Order: sequence, then C-alpha cells, then structure tokens
Amino acid sequence: MKYKYIYLLAVLLCLTLFIVIGAGLLFPKKEPVPVSENDLQITVLDSKIRYKIHAGKNSVAGPVIILIHGFGGSLDHWKEIQPLLTRHKSIALDLVGFGGSDRPSISYDLDSQWRYLHEFMVMQDISNAIVVGISMGGSLSAWTAAKSKDRVTGLIMIAPSGLQGSLRKDWPFNILYRPGIPNRIAWVITDNPLYRWLFRDSMAAQALSVTNSYDSQFAKTLEDVTQPALLAWSKGDDTTLFEYHSGYQSRIKNIEFKELPASLKHDVLRTDPKGTALLINNFIDKLHQQAIIEHR
Repeated sequence: MKYKYIYLLAVLLCLTLFIVIGAGLLFPKKEPVPVSENDLQITVLDSKIRYKIHAGKNSVAGPVIILIHGFGGSLDHWKEIQPLLTRHKSIALDLVGFGGSDRPSISYDLDSQWRYLHEFMVMQDISNAIVVGISMGGSLSAWTAAKSKDRVTGLIMIAPSGLQGSLRKDWPFNILYRPGIPNRIAWVITDNPLYRWLFRDSMAAQALSVTNSYDSQFAKTLEDVTQPALLAWSKGDDTTLFEYHSGYQSRIKNIEFKELPASLKHDVLRTDPKGTALLINNFIDKLHQQAIIEHR
C-alpha cells in the first residue's frame, strides 16, 4: 500500500513540475525596460515605482493626468502621447510588478494595485487627478475612481478588461484567466521562489492574480464610480470584446461612450497616439467647460 502512495506522490510531483515548466513557457514575459535619464523613482509601500513627468502649461492649477498602462506594458507605451498632453501636468508610471518598478511577492489583483496607486498619489500630493488607463489599466482606473473619490475627478477607460468574460483568450488561458479554482491553483504554483528562480521574466503571477479579481465585485464596484467618465473602445478589438461596453454604460451613471475605428483594434496607444492624445485633451476641455475640475 505504501508504494501506491509513493507512486501517487511521484505522479503529483511530475504533474506539478510539468505545470511549472509549461507555465514558464506559455505565460507572457516581462518586456525589456529602456533606461532614460528622465525616469524617476519613488518608494511606495516598500517597493520602487518608476514614473515620468511631463509638465503642461497649467502644471500648477487644474488636474494631474495619470496614465496607466495595460497588462505587460510600461510607461513607455505612453511616450508618443504624453508630450501631446500640453494643457496639464501628466504622470506616466510603471505599475508595481511591471516595467521598471519592483516586483514584490504579492497578489497583483486590482485592489492591491490600487493601494500602491493611491499611496503614490498621496506621496505626490495629487488631490485632483484624471486617471486614464487602457485594458488592465482601464479596469484599474475605474477601481481607483471608485475607491479614491477624494483624489480622482475624472476617468478615461480605453478597452478595459475587468468585466468577467470580456477578456478573449484561447485554451488554456480561457480557463486560467478567470476567477475560480484553476486560477488559484495556477497562481500558487507560479508565485513561489522556485518558479521565480526558473522563470525570472515570467508574468504568470501578475496575470493570474489580476484576472482573479475580474469578478462580480469589480462589476459591483463600477456602480460606485460617480465622476465624469469616458469609455473608448475599438469595434475591431481582438483582445477585449467590444460588446462589453454596454456593461460599463449600464453601471456608471455619468459616462460617455466613444466608438473607435475598427482598424485600431486593442493596442490603441500604438496604432493611434495622436488620436488618443486628442481624446484625452477633449475630455479635459469638456470638464473645464462644465467647471468640474478647475478649483478642487
């Protein structure tokens, strides 16, 4: 009988190693981070956060534009857009676990990322922010608007991925990238010292923990967003499903929707940086006209 248990243990060990190695090969890898003399760093909750500031014409009065990249991205995804945001000061940052920021051994769910972002705003003395995010960053922007009402006065989401079922992935990611037991098991396997040693550039832990928070709580939290919001989505998006825009419109009361050309697909920042900058500038101009963000 004891050999039976030894055999079972050996099978489980082999299965675990297979999953670990398979995960290392299948999950997305961290992108190389180009070093720039304009990069800044700040320690937030014991982790270094990389960010870049662009001073606009009204860098003292008015809102600060906070630019939040998508999954696997970095502040460099905004490099062609940030210089075009000339009206106000803007800050692009690498979220914790991404780009040039530290990768602590934590869950990278939306609430954890929000805690770092909120503390970043506190440390930068930002009390009047327009948060702008794409994909995962769009979901985090909505979460931040709901949780940091005292600091966020406006919100722009570009193809957010947070509503359950909206993230289009092939097998096995269509099972792993959603809340449930397979997601949690895969996260436990990948978020350990052995896996991190074997696959230093893997973003499996980030991918699994953030998608685990794409659940009913995220959908409910959208109802707490009361600030003016803009949702922009390309009908040709092949990563997050365009039809889920109605889920945001039905939950956020003060929201405007803009359909983007199908040719832009999901990577809007790279396919149309000038159009993205115009989208942001026009939204802020509209808020100025409504006298919402002038004097907080």
